[in-house]
Amino acid sequence: MKGLIEGEDAREYDKKIKNKTFSKKIDSFILNNIKGNSFLDLCCGSGNTISLLEKKGVIYGVDGSKEMITICEEKFSKKKNVHLLLEDVTNISLKKQFDSIIIRMSLHHIKDKEKVLEKCHKLLKNNGQLIIIDKVVNNFMIKFLINIKNLFKLLFFGKKSFLLHRYITKKNFEKLLKNHFKIKSITYEDSKKLTKRTHVVLKK
Repeated sequence: MKGLIEGEDAREYDKKIKNKTFSKKIDSFILNNIKGNSFLDLCCGSGNTISLLEKKGVIYGVDGSKEMITICEEKFSKKKNVHLLLEDVTNISLKKQFDSIIIRMSLHHIKDKEKVLEKCHKLLKNNGQLIIIDKVVNNFMIKFLINIKNLFKLLFFGKKSFLLHRYITKKNFEKLLKNHFKIKSITYEDSKKLTKRTHVVLKK
């Protein structure tokens, strides 16, 4: 299995993400909206959300990147309440159900978003809560412009962002969510960028 970010790129990501201002905002949002004491962190990366919740209950982290899971193991190997799985998030083997599931800044990397949300619905307890923080675009025209921009970066600078981002519009995003969950709250941040960050709390 090869994840989205591997090798030294994963190590560099871990160093950079800790100091991002938006990471602190996301932390605050998660803490204000989680419920219960059993948590699933999908696409856990190098463990930001695990660090945030490890003292609040049992937490499972799942990621498709071997190096990200290795970084998490280095950080949390002595924590008996932290469990790590190297798996494709669209085909998770877990049967256990959780009070809260968190998908943090990663749904826009996943092609089969429908399958992930179906799995989340099965893995949530009744009245459980799904928290999503992610990027969306306002409309198809902006999505098209982003794809052109990223294709240009790929062709002329070798940057792989064209291959990594699978943005959807706000309208399609909300439609996708409503297929599986009740939307408890949803907000979109004002942004000068083509993408907007959204904070969503969903109930089973």
